[in-house]
Amino acid sequence: MPTSSQGTTISAPGLSGATVTNVQINAQGADPLEVSALSDTGGSQTFIASPFVGFSEVTVSYIGDALPSAGSTGALAVSGAISISFANSVCTGSSFSGSAGELITGTATYRQIG
Repeated sequence: MPTSSQGTTISAPGLSGATVTNVQINAQGADPLEVSALSDTGGSQTFIASPFVGFSEVTVSYIGDALPSAGSTGALAVSGAISISFANSVCTGSSFSGSAGELITGTATYRQIG
């Protein structure tokens, strides 16, 4: 079992071949929907299964000055010690920073769509 993300790379909208330093994967289930009647004074709530599906999201930190545009869409593939792929994803946000004498690093978040 790998214990380091060293050698992990990403190919995603606006970001390709960057050296990944950190990967975080979040998978959210669908929330149940409350359908209690407003006139219900009994104190009980009624829930049904959500008509909405859950989602998966990947946040990567990387070395480089690429700044993927929020809203850009396309396939995502993280490979290496940690691997995940989405046939279609959207970049929900990104940033990068750097200081004199230091590496420029960035962070981007992608959500699975479709």
